[in-house]
Order: sequence, then C-alpha cells, then structure tokens
Amino acid sequence: MKTHILLIFILSLLNPITSSANSEIKLYENKIGEMQLSHSMKLSFLTMLETFKPYSVIKKSGQQDGPDFIYYEITKNNVEYFWIKTQDENERLLDRINITNESITDQYNVSIGDTFKQIKKLRPNVKITTDYHYHTYAYVSGSNIMYEISGDFEGPDRQNFTEKEVENWTVNNIIWLKLNE
Repeated sequence: MKTHILLIFILSLLNPITSSANSEIKLYENKIGEMQLSHSMKLSFLTMLETFKPYSVIKKSGQQDGPDFIYYEITKNNVEYFWIKTQDENERLLDRINITNESITDQYNVSIGDTFKQIKKLRPNVKITTDYHYHTYAYVSGSNIMYEISGDFEGPDRQNFTEKEVENWTVNNIIWLKLNE
C-alpha cells in the first residue's frame, strides 16, 4: 500500500512537468508561451532557454536591406516554430516576434495557413495595408499581433488591395510588433 501511494505521489509531481513540456506555445498580446512581452524589453538568452524548454534557442545573424541584425530561432526537432528579432540599434532589446509554424496559434486562434476571410471572422475590425516592399498585412488598430498574408494576384505590384481581392489570401507569418499607425 505504501508503495502504491508513493508511486501516485511521484506521478502527480511529474504530471505537470510532462504536460507543460509537451504543450505547444501560444502567442498573446503581451506574452508568448510563459514569456511576458513588452516593447523594447531587454532579452536574455539564458531566460529564453529556460522559458522555452523543451524547444531549442539558437542565436543567429540575419540580413536585410539595412544593417545585419541578431535574432533567436526557436526550434524543436530541427523544425522552426518562431524567431525573436532584436532591435537593429541594440541587440539586447526586443523588436518583434515572427511565428512561422502552423502549430502555433495566437490568442484569437489564428494560425499560419488561415485565410483573410477566416481572420475577418475571428477579428472583425481587421484592416489591410501593403508596405513599400509589397508585403501585405492584416492588422487591428491597437493590437500587438498582425498577419502577413499573400495569395494570387494578376497585375503589377501595388499597395491598395481591397478586402474582396485578398479574402482567399493566406497567413504566412504571425507577427508580434508595435505598430506605428
């Protein structure tokens, strides 16, 4: 009997660890998984390693039109789930987070592969914008979460799509970022 009670006690201690380690990460307006987020917050590699277990965190250097930048790639079993980009001017401060894997949803239940029409049902106040590199984004004013969308379009690049034109476009990235509207 004592062995049985001891075994139940040990299993109850292990159960929260196991379920937590196997659960997928979710993006919220102010956190990703268990990591609290704030704009321009200081990043710690060691804290990310601990927070995102059992995922791996790899510090990398990326290239863009401007200066090279530092980012942290979060993977599991050699599959990328998301990356955390630092500010160009200060590699210790958070700039943005890019979700790249369809298994991660945001707090609105949007995931990679969802259509603009699905986003509109989940977030009725969604708007669209296209930047000077011709990337199109769906966003809600005041939200930290936006969606890069793409799809078929016949014609020259442009920046003024209608909702009807993009309704079947799909989410390529979910991005946590401070919007400057």
